[in-house]
Amino acid sequence: MDSLEVELVQGGGDTNPDGKITIYAAAAPVATVFLENKTWRRRLEIPQILGHVRGHLNSTSDFLLVVTSDRRDRRVLDELRESRIRYISWNELATHLGRLASDSPNDKDAFLLRQFVDYLEVSGEAWRARVISKEELVAYRKTLPWSKDVASFFKSATRLMSHLRDEICPKFGKQIASYRVANNWGRLGVECKLVEAALGQWLFFGLYYDVDDHGIAFNEENQPEFAIFLDIVPGSRKHLISCKGIGEAVAELSRQDFEFNFHELTKTKPVTPNLWRLCFWRRPVADFVGKEVSELQHIVEERLGILFGSRFFEMLSSARPS
Repeated sequence: MDSLEVELVQGGGDTNPDGKITIYAAAAPVATVFLENKTWRRRLEIPQILGHVRGHLNSTSDFLLVVTSDRRDRRVLDELRESRIRYISWNELATHLGRLASDSPNDKDAFLLRQFVDYLEVSGEAWRARVISKEELVAYRKTLPWSKDVASFFKSATRLMSHLRDEICPKFGKQIASYRVANNWGRLGVECKLVEAALGQWLFFGLYYDVDDHGIAFNEENQPEFAIFLDIVPGSRKHLISCKGIGEAVAELSRQDFEFNFHELTKTKPVTPNLWRLCFWRRPVADFVGKEVSELQHIVEERLGILFGSRFFEMLSSARPS
């Protein structure tokens, strides 16, 4: 193959393919490939395919390439017993194009191929043609030898969180209205409703083990953390920022090793685009390996005491929607 030409097929026939590719060798056409593309919303229609064969495949060097999201269409087309019909699923096409992008010496070609593959995934055409990819299955199987260990880790963590709940929460009855152990948004621990929560704020303390929801990277790679999160309804942030002296209050608590995702105030890039996350403190779990539970309990109680006693928490608790 020396070159190829891609063009749309003009209307006017009984059926009209989506396009055609003419392949040239020594400046002479040697094959023509007509294209019929089907999305998961518009399924394969056999009368249309037969119309393409009758109206456009005029020689043994003319072919019809059919692309759909449903791999079962391959068997349907095979039953037509027409050797000039070829089939590929969108997922198979995405896989081949991904490999071409990886091997391409041309940066522009590689970029365009990757963009198209990404589009096939986002649009749903590629993943609807598969259940789980081979790579995903291989990755999952690699985790199986450690699955019992992971289950044991969470069992121990849940037991630890229940202990911290029972020992810590009753000591802060003026601030905490109710509490429970829960596993949500990549964190396992004690979720607390606050006595004063006019801005929709609530508290969590416990194990932060998955960054996907929060978008806050661990301080040490792949190291889960013990953490305290003071969260807020995103729409209430504007009421908090209007409080007089809030900047100084944030600075004071920051000096106590608390972090803030409060770009409206600091005028800096948000720590995370997840605006439910407002104020937090954390330490790697590895720092406590082999330590007594009482030591962890003491540190969490101390940090909660600093938070609840801060001018920032006082201002948050007294703020009201305008």
